[in-house]
Amino acid sequence: MIVRIAREGQSAAAAREVRVARWLTRENVPAVCLVDVEQPVEADGRPVTFWAELPPQQHGSVEDVAELLARLYSLTTPAIELGYLDPFVRVGERLHVATTIRDDDKQWLHALHSDLLAAWAERPAGLPDRAVHGDAWPGNIVRTAGGVLMMDLERSSGPRSGISCPPPCERRPRAPSAHASTSASVRCTGTT
Repeated sequence: MIVRIAREGQSAAAAREVRVARWLTRENVPAVCLVDVEQPVEADGRPVTFWAELPPQQHGSVEDVAELLARLYSLTTPAIELGYLDPFVRVGERLHVATTIRDDDKQWLHALHSDLLAAWAERPAGLPDRAVHGDAWPGNIVRTAGGVLMMDLERSSGPRSGISCPPPCERRPRAPSAHASTSASVRCTGTT
C-alpha cells in the first residue's frame, strides 16, 4: 500500500482525486487504484489517501498519454463534483516570487500571463464538456507489465469545453522527434 500525504490546504484536491479514481475504475479506464477504505482522512490538517502499490513501471510515451486521454475524452462528463479547469493555477504567484528571472523577462511573463488569462476567459464554445486529467504528461502515465495506467489525478477537472488540444500538443516541442509524437497524439485523441 502507498500512503500519500498531501500539503495542508489540499483537502479538496485529495477528495476530488479519490472521486476521479473511483469513477475511472467504474468506467474501466486504466488508472491507479485506491485501497478500499473510507478516504481521504485528515492527519494534522493534511489529507491522506491510500493507494494500491504499483508493480515496477516506467514513464509512458506521448502515444500512451494520447491513447489514455482519448479514452478519458470518450466518456461523458461524470456525475461527480470535478470543479473547473484552471490552467493557470498559481502561475501569477510563482512569477511574483521568482528570484532567478530578470526583471524585463518577468515583466514580459506577467504580460503574457495576463493575455492568456483574458484569452482563456473569452475562449469560444468548442468540444462537448468532458473531464480532463489536468496534468497529463508521460511522467503521469506509467507503463507496467500489465499495461498503461493513469496516475496523479489530483488536478483532474472539467469540463474541457473549448479546449481542442491535449497537453502533449500544448507543450510546443522543440526537438526534431517531437513532430512525430505530436502527430501521434493528434491521431489518438482526435484533436488538433
